[in-house]
Amino acid sequence: MKIAVAKRKPVEINLVPLLDSIFILVFFFMFSLATMVKRQGLSVALPGSSSGKSITERQSLSVKKDGSLFWGQELIKKEELSLKLNAFKKNSPDTALVIQGDRGTAFENIVEILDTAKRLGVSKVTIETKGQSGGGN
Repeated sequence: MKIAVAKRKPVEINLVPLLDSIFILVFFFMFSLATMVKRQGLSVALPGSSSGKSITERQSLSVKKDGSLFWGQELIKKEELSLKLNAFKKNSPDTALVIQGDRGTAFENIVEILDTAKRLGVSKVTIETKGQSGGGN
C-alpha cells in the first residue's frame, strides 16, 4: 500500500512588516527624545518675538525677576559675572552667550550684562525670547 506524503512548501519569513515596525519604533524614539531634551538654564517667563533663529552652541545666563543671576544652573553674584565672562571668553570663544531675561525683570539688569559682556570682549551675545504665533503687534 502506498502512503501519500504531502509535499511541504518551504517556510518563508516575510521581513518587510518587521522592518516597517522597527522603522516606526526608531522614528517614535527619535521624536520623543527630541522633545525630552531640557534646555540649559532656568525656567523664566521669556518675552515674545516674531523673528529669531536657533543657536546650537550656547551658554545661558538667566536673570530672574528679582535681578538674581544664574550661570547655567549655578546662582552667581553680580560681582562674579566679570570672572565668569572672562573664563567663558577664554575657554569657549565660538560659543554664544544667551541671556534669558525674565519678562518681569528690570531692563537695567539686562543692559548691565550686555555692557559687561561688551566691555570684556564677548562677541557672541544674544537675548532669548519665545516665538509668537501670528506675527503679533
